[in-house]
Order: sequence, then C-alpha cells, then structure tokens
Amino acid sequence: MSQRPAARQPAGSRKPAGARSPARSKRSATAATPVRRQRSVRRRPPAKVAERRAARSRRRIVRGFLAGLAGLVALSGIGALVWVVGWSEVLALKEVHVSGVDGAVEEEVLAAADAPLGVPLVRVDTAAIAAAVRAVPDVAEVSVSRSWPRALTLSIEQRSPAAAIEDGGSWWRVDESGVLFGSTAEQPADLPVLDAPTGDSAADKAARAAGTAVLTGLPAELSDLVVAVAAESEAAVELTLDGGATVTWGTADQMDRKSEVLLVLLGDEATHYDVSAPTNPAIRP
Repeated sequence: MSQRPAARQPAGSRKPAGARSPARSKRSATAATPVRRQRSVRRRPPAKVAERRAARSRRRIVRGFLAGLAGLVALSGIGALVWVVGWSEVLALKEVHVSGVDGAVEEEVLAAADAPLGVPLVRVDTAAIAAAVRAVPDVAEVSVSRSWPRALTLSIEQRSPAAAIEDGGSWWRVDESGVLFGSTAEQPADLPVLDAPTGDSAADKAARAAGTAVLTGLPAELSDLVVAVAAESEAAVELTLDGGATVTWGTADQMDRKSEVLLVLLGDEATHYDVSAPTNPAIRP
C-alpha cells in the first residue's frame, strides 16, 4: 500500500523562526507602554479661596502695624536718651578732679581750665580745656577725660626743673626745653645755676635749652670743675672753671667728643680753652 507524501505548505505561508504573531506583538507593545493615571484635582469653592486670601492680608497688615509700632517705640527711646545725655541736667558736669599736681599749681590749673559746671558732660569741650591748661607754666602735658556720670579728670604731667636762672630779684626754674616756670624769691638750693636770657622770644628759649643741655650733660669729672655755665645764645655756651679759666663750648652738639678733648687740654694750664670745634681745639695761655 503506497503512502501519500505530506502536504506542503504554501510558499508564502511559512513563518520564519522566532517570528511573533501580530496579536502577540500588539499585546507586548501594550504591556511595555506605562499607563498614566490622571489625578483628580479638587477645586476649592471660590468662597474659601477668598477667605484664605483675606486672612493672609489681615496677617500682613497686623505684622506691618506691629513693626511700625516697634520702630516708633525705639525712636522715642533714642530721642529720650539723646535728650537726657545731651540737654538735661541729669548728666551735667558737677566736679573736676586734678591729678599729678597739688597746692598752688593745682589751683592754677583749675583756674585755667575754667570748666563749665552745669553743662551736659557730653557737650564739654575737652580739647579747649586741655589747651588752656597747657598754658600754665608748670604744666608740661595734660590729658582731659570725661569721668561719667558727672565729672572731668585732668591728668597733669608737671615740668621737671633742670636749672635755675636769676632774673633781677627773683629766680626762675627752667626745664630741658628752655621753658621758664616756678618763679621764687629765693634761689632754689637743689638746682645748678644757669646764666641765660629770660625773654619770651624763640631765640631766648633756644639759648636756655642749649645751656641746660650742656649743664646737665657734662660728665662727672668735668662738672665737678665747672662753677658756672652761661648761654648767650644757642651757639654761644661758655663754662667757667673753678680756677678762673673759661671754656668756649659752642652748641650743645657733640657733647661726648668735646668733653674728651677738654679733659686732654686741661693738662696744659691756660686761661681759656676753645672746644667749639672739637676737631680743631685751641687754648690761650
């Protein structure tokens, strides 16, 4: 019995290996695409929206009012403080304290300061008071400070005398800068004597400063031999020795060099020595 050959599929109906059917491909594409879900948005009624807006507006108004009120209170407080400090008598000057001097000098300082008692302390012109006190001869320097709540403090640096200068029937003390102060009727026993002009000119002051510098700057071995120092001008200082000889010293410059040269020259007896130019000294028998 003969077998029939298997029926052949039509040429166009054969599916290639691995091919998917159209229905399956459609299902796969549908599964790969994410599904977006729409959210339902609840809309508030217009009345509630208006109410919330009105509440926010009221809060803004209240905050603005409170901020303005706080600013007004702060300004009022500042204004009151300014009035108390600068215009009222609550912090007005009542006392003036002086340190660094006492006695007659303290009284002179207070009179020169002429502090405006009763004026608010913050408005007191401390610079003007300091300038007035510096004009007192015994005062070398002054510092004026406010001592709250109601006082001024004047801190004085008193002049330190370096020599005494005779002026007619009285004696002046003179400091190293040539300023005269502290006039007395008797010669100060603890100060060396300087013969110098007592005028108020700048030249006279410079002469006193030069004479004082020489008088106080001599080494001990020379100062023991000196009985007088005269300063006619800044460049004309002269010494008188205990033996009667004189020394032309010149200016107060090169003190050490001039002292060394003079000590050498004193080995030769003479009536006059000149060390104003220490590199070219001279003697007169």
